[in-house]
Amino acid sequence: MTRLENWINKALANVENTEDRRFLRAFATWHHLRRLRRTPKPTTRNQDHHAREDISAAITLLTWLRRHERTLGTWPPADIDIWLSSGKRTQYTARTFVMWAVKNRHARNIEIPAPVSDAEHKALTEDQRWDLIRDLLSNEETDLVDRVAGLLVLLLAQRLCSITALTLDDVMRTGPTVNLRLGTHPLELPPPLDDLVLRLARQREMAPARGSAHTSLWLYDDQVATPRHSDQAEPQRGHDEPRRGHARRCPARQPVPVTMQ
Repeated sequence: MTRLENWINKALANVENTEDRRFLRAFATWHHLRRLRRTPKPTTRNQDHHAREDISAAITLLTWLRRHERTLGTWPPADIDIWLSSGKRTQYTARTFVMWAVKNRHARNIEIPAPVSDAEHKALTEDQRWDLIRDLLSNEETDLVDRVAGLLVLLLAQRLCSITALTLDDVMRTGPTVNLRLGTHPLELPPPLDDLVLRLARQREMAPARGSAHTSLWLYDDQVATPRHSDQAEPQRGHDEPRRGHARRCPARQPVPVTMQ
């Protein structure tokens, strides 16, 4: 126990931000040390290692958030995909810290998913992928938001952080052609995907932005991602830089042109 406490003191001494250091101290004390002190048996090597892993992951996460001008309390759920893509499998280790923060009201509406084991992580076969695509194209009982997002993933290989950064201005119609701006160049959408994207854009145009009487900027609202602050209205047209910034930090993935027979 003493060795772990000494390690915690040394690790936290290297955290520059005072608020983050206090936050981490609370996590280490109330989540890990308190549990270990209640145990009559000496701290095992596995318990020591687990505590160090959790605290190290928490330090890494808060440092990453500061570098991106965020805090845990203002971390949009859409950025979780960016965090998980920014490093190795160890990024998932911060899950314990995030769960503790949400439970103690230091953050809300965020969750790092449990890592998928190699045994569970099986790629879809082409037949399975096209079965899902056909269902999303035709199943009117599925929410339109989910249908379009799923098709952008399955057909165009887009990441969630890119999808949630799309604005209404990214949907462009020229005569019978519908283009969607993914990255720097518009991509012509094949039917019936083009019609589904147009329907979603019209649906969003008619819905006022959360906390505002004006129409929303985003093609996706907080059904998929929330703005920077939970009590802040969505930015209006022309004020898209914060969320666009998330897309620029999203690992690049070029759209894959598809033809649907």
